Amino acid sequence: MFPVSNFETPIGSASTDYTIASNAWNSRPFADSSPFNIKIPENAEIELNSDEIVSNMMGSMSSGELFVGVDLWSVPVFFADASTPRYDVDITDEWAIWDIMEGVPIPDNAVPDPEDDGHMCIVDNDTLLEYDFWQAENTSSGWIASWGNVISLDSEGIFTDNWGARGSGFALWLLSIF
Repeated sequence: MFPVSNFETPIGSASTDYTIASNAWNSRPFADSSPFNIKIPENAEIELNSDEIVSNMMGSMSSGELFVGVDLWSVPVFFADASTPRYDVDITDEWAIWDIMEGVPIPDNAVPDPEDDGHMCIVDNDTLLEYDFWQAENTSSGWIASWGNVISLDSEGIFTDNWGARGSGFALWLLSIF
């Protein structure tokens, strides 16, 4: 069992409902010490073959092998607050660190990515917690996910022991494009 406190208030959805939320949306997520928030020094060492790396990436883009997922294979992000309904989410994989995440704020308009990964991210504006799910699904008997975890927006955004919803261990909101 996982005790969870308050969350919710949709800030965006698959529709055009874009009510800008306070707190999490209006500040940079995660600690200043997060590797995603550290400024790259002006005199940073450049990889010796960086020109080749960039050339390969550009070639992959022009051949259609590299793309940014927007509708599929992406991470839908929803925002919650104290008025958002709370649900218990059954976590189904046998290697999961808990069986149930209790009281997770899930906005009514929340929909996981439709592809196999089924990622879904919920940011609670009141508690400044991020809830990440892998293979999330809203079934007739309630919310389930193969994997789920929660991380503070005051942390570095990296789950301990890579216990995140993506293989890197990074919080799902990181690397999102808005």
